[in-house]
Amino acid sequence: MITKHASPFAKKVEPSCANAYYLAVVGETMVSRIRSWAFAMFEYHGWAIVRQDTYSTNEASLNDIVEEVRQALGEFGDGSGVRDVRWINGTCMVWFAGCPNHRNERVLLFFPWLAQRAPASYGLLYLWADERRECENEFRVWRLLRGRVEESVDLLLSPCIPTIEDAYDPDCKD
Repeated sequence: MITKHASPFAKKVEPSCANAYYLAVVGETMVSRIRSWAFAMFEYHGWAIVRQDTYSTNEASLNDIVEEVRQALGEFGDGSGVRDVRWINGTCMVWFAGCPNHRNERVLLFFPWLAQRAPASYGLLYLWADERRECENEFRVWRLLRGRVEESVDLLLSPCIPTIEDAYDPDCKD
């Protein structure tokens, strides 16, 4: 059974189900939008600083949340990623990246969940999904701050072709 503050990524939660916890914590609009996307390649790079509020530096008060974050990251389960959670100088820092062949809802729902669970957290998540038609040639950036997640177009690596890759050349023999 999932408690009010349990990670929505617990193994008991079926990620393909629009259960009440996802909807209550993340929001129906965000869950519906994420589930509507279809990907052939899904690349992600993210980091976050985990904080409950903007004024406290009490590590002990964050311990439960940090354990939930560790559990959530450990259950991304795409087999092609890296994840880490570390305390550095009294600050909880999170890093994760991967490139699975298909969308990973747990990655996509992590920032919205963290925004609700630890509202003073902040960070960035870069996503590139080459089969998502409306943004197949661009990285999207999710900015986590003050209890919300905002999405925008990345201007440093996008458009991916020709900024970081060449266009497909059928005559290229490699």
